[in-house]
Amino acid sequence: MGHAKALGARQKVKSEKTVVSTGFIIIVIIAVALALFYVRFKVEELRIGYEISRNNREANELLKERRILESEYMRAKSPDRLEKIALEMGFMYPTQQDIVHVEKSPVVGSRK
Repeated sequence: MGHAKALGARQKVKSEKTVVSTGFIIIVIIAVALALFYVRFKVEELRIGYEISRNNREANELLKERRILESEYMRAKSPDRLEKIALEMGFMYPTQQDIVHVEKSPVVGSRK
């Protein structure tokens, strides 16, 4: 019976080692999974940060381009420029003979 008792004790130690090693493996797997999730979220955070930075840079470039275009538009519609172009195209300043005076008359169909 002493031999059976020693054999049972050995199996008990072996099963405790199996439980401890299985628990340890589960803990290690959970720790690795958490570490991988953490790394994944940090990589995603960096990617989004770079994307935000790129979008801000692009927005600033578009604002700069808009200011340039607005400046060109204002310059293009300036009276001095339009006058110069009109004169180059053959337009002339009106003379007294070109001016037609219209008398003010009531609008047809209006009631007073």
